[in-house]
Parts: sequence; structure tokens; C-alpha cells
Amino acid sequence: MKIIILAAGKGTRLGKKEPKILTSLPNNETIMNRLLKAITLCTDQKNISIVVGYKKNLIIQKYPSLNYIINDKYESTNTAKSLLLALNNIENEDVIWINGDLIIDENIFKKIYFYSKNCMAVSNKVILDEEQIKYNTDTNGHINNVSKIISDGKGEAFGLNKISKKHLRLFKDALKKCTNSDYFERGVEIAISNGLIIDPLDIGDMFYTEVDFEKDLNYAKKNLREGYK
Repeated sequence: MKIIILAAGKGTRLGKKEPKILTSLPNNETIMNRLLKAITLCTDQKNISIVVGYKKNLIIQKYPSLNYIINDKYESTNTAKSLLLALNNIENEDVIWINGDLIIDENIFKKIYFYSKNCMAVSNKVILDEEQIKYNTDTNGHINNVSKIISDGKGEAFGLNKISKKHLRLFKDALKKCTNSDYFERGVEIAISNGLIIDPLDIGDMFYTEVDFEKDLNYAKKNLREGYK
């Protein structure tokens, strides 16, 4: 199993000078610390790769022992192309990828790590807005659409996903068809149209948040101080 963390973007909406993954949290942690802690409960650090771009040297200097993939075109590309860069180095392995602005209960990562099929972590308990990546399902309960523009979404797909090694080539081919501006979810939709089956994996009441805005960061800090792990 290989793990990819996507951390190449500027994170302009948060308005910080450093990359979002270096954002400070309570207990002298960063978003990166939290992600690494959750991931290394399930697998060795050597299986983790991080896609960096914006102010990449700040991340590399702070965490020099990690594996890095450089997206020098981070200003003109989005997560579909960052993910493809990382996947180009992987063959015959199951892969989990995660957005580098995500703060999660470590049990969420454990749940997706041990799930045996292709899946996207989702929450059906959030109030959906235009900024969230939403999803809906077909009559068999599999994901058939996932994007920001869905008007009748069942819930939020928040950026933690798994693909099996037997479907990796199909998914890579789908990502190659994405435009530079596409999120990786567009690649998932293309792969689904070509036969990929992917399950929504509901995380229930477990804590997570994507840090897009200052209000998200304040929400995360409040919950972390109150004892979320």
C-alpha cells in the first residue's frame, strides 16, 4: 500500500504565508504532523509520498526524511495533475491519497486503510454548500458523480480515497484526460464512466475538517483542544 499526500497548492483562501500543510495546530502540531501520525499507525513512513510545489523548500526542510514529488507547475495545474505525477511512480500497489489540508480522526484513516475495495471517504451528516465536493450514487449504492456542482448531493466527499492496484491503470488513464484545472474528482468520474466501481465509505460521527478558510481552522483548533484525536 502506497500513500500520497497532495500538498502542492498555494491555499490562497486561507491567507497564510506558509503552505497549508504547515499550518499550526494546538499541542505544537501542524496539519502534516496530524496526517503523519494517523498514517503511520497503519503503515511505515517509507510508503508515504508528498506532492509539493508552493514554497516546497519550507516543507522539505521541516520534514527532510520524507519522500517528495515536485509539481513545478503548481500555479497552472490542480490536484488531478499532482496526483498523476505521484501515481506515475507507482505500479502494482493499492494506493490511498489524501488532501494535504485535511485534519482527521486517526480512525478515519484506519477505516479506509483496511477497507478491501475502491472507496471515497464521505460524510452524510454535513450541511452542503457550493464549496464542498459532493457525491451521489447509482441504484447499487456506488458513486456515480462527485464534484462541486452537484445540486442533489447525498453528502460530502472530503478528499480521502483508495484505489486498488488492479484498477490503477484505468485511473491513471482517466487522470491523463483531465485538464490542468481539474480536481482529481474529475478523474474519478471519467474512470467511473469507463467501468470503475467505487464505494462511498461513510465515516459516521468521526471528526474531520478541510482547512480552506480561517473559520475552518478555528473549528479544527476548537475540536482538537476539546479532545479529538
